[in-house]
Amino acid sequence: MPDKDFYKEFNKPTKEEWRRVLGDAADTEFVFSDKLHTPVFIHESDAKRLHPLSHREQNDWQIISSIRAKDGPSANRLALQALKGGADGILLNISLTPLPSLRALFTGIRLDMIEVFFTTRKQDQKNFFRVAEAFANYVQDHTIITAGGGFALDPFKAMRLKREIETYQNFLAGALPGFVPFRLYMKRDIPPAEALGLLTRQLDKLLEKFAPTSIRELTDVLLPADTNIHRTIGLVRAFRLLWGRLADKRNHPVQPKLIVEPDTSKWKDDINTNRILTTVQYMGAAIGGADQIIVPDTGDDRFAARIFRNIQHIMKMEAFMDRVNDPAAGSKFYDELAARIADAAWAHYKAP
Repeated sequence: MPDKDFYKEFNKPTKEEWRRVLGDAADTEFVFSDKLHTPVFIHESDAKRLHPLSHREQNDWQIISSIRAKDGPSANRLALQALKGGADGILLNISLTPLPSLRALFTGIRLDMIEVFFTTRKQDQKNFFRVAEAFANYVQDHTIITAGGGFALDPFKAMRLKREIETYQNFLAGALPGFVPFRLYMKRDIPPAEALGLLTRQLDKLLEKFAPTSIRELTDVLLPADTNIHRTIGLVRAFRLLWGRLADKRNHPVQPKLIVEPDTSKWKDDINTNRILTTVQYMGAAIGGADQIIVPDTGDDRFAARIFRNIQHIMKMEAFMDRVNDPAAGSKFYDELAARIADAAWAHYKAP
């Protein structure tokens, strides 16, 4: 039998005692970027108290398989394999020379049961309009009642809304009401805090341009994952903080769908190394609170595609990472990291 003091609560150390135990390690910092460092060890008296950043009851996310649609039949085989393997939707990179047969592309696919997203090699509004028009006709001809997804068109060019963007948006709202017309991309060639600030400014301009349309009906947002899990978690949670500030400013409580894509530019020649790198990025995206995580395009390598999908299935079905709302909540390090990134990005957003 344990004695009467066995379950007694430990006395919390003072900050001085805490630093004495840690020694020199107390000043260890995590380098997020050249100008942004965060302490690794944070005493309770200095900790930031963030509200849960997720808008969902659980942390479930959608698995979206990326497929390069060179032609209808080959893309259809890859799409069917992905969907039968448990993907929730597909991202089709459409070749426009010529536009693949949509009948061949979607044979055997229940468009009312999945989400399908389209992108093109060139971010050109005319190309997206061609694809949107063809898909709208296909949906109408096949009497598909509901179809969900979107078109990954970046509506900004040199920080200006592209011309005739309202015409495109109005067409989709009438022809494909379940489809999101735009996708905002976080730039990868500038410091991440600056890129998040730019992204926030673009979201603000869309809200101003298309008010009172819900942001979730206008655009989704794509963030790149990092091979460092802490950077990915910090980045995703910082975006949630930034959106909260913008939502308060615009009185717009609905959140845009947040998509995270693994960075394959750091892949090596060794497939096992690439699986580990991708797993780390998946985990960062899931812990950070992504709504969708993209399975990278592996071309005709069906086995590799299956493995990359199954990594996410293991995260859900065995690690139960989809069951906990905002898994990083309460971590002093991640709360501090997200807050510092968000503060730096908000300063860039407000800068003239």
